[in-house]
Amino acid sequence: VKGQEYTIYVRSEGCMIASYKMTLIDVPNFVSPNGDGYNDEWTIRGINATSGSTLKIFNRYGKTFVDTNFEGNYLWDGKYGGRPVPSDDYWYIVNIPSDGTIKAQKFVGHISIRNE
Repeated sequence: VKGQEYTIYVRSEGCMIASYKMTLIDVPNFVSPNGDGYNDEWTIRGINATSGSTLKIFNRYGKTFVDTNFEGNYLWDGKYGGRPVPSDDYWYIVNIPSDGTIKAQKFVGHISIRNE
């Protein structure tokens, strides 16, 4: 299940060598922040295991709507300056730094926002 933490055990010849905790990140690609109670918020789940992560959300013209460092799961209500953003496609970049066990990672994708 995405957004949950798992423990991976490494064994050699039946003996445990090490264990690692990992989280599958869940990044949805659709949000409809119209107040109907369904898909009203865009939430990145599973990011809480990695401190120092960054997120940028921008439109096709490069205008940045979110540029943040965050700790824990991230939630965006589809607003900028307190007002809903126009219905359109937006892009995100999530950078996750190395924690000493995993290497740094970058996730890039898009979000469709429908305010109708």
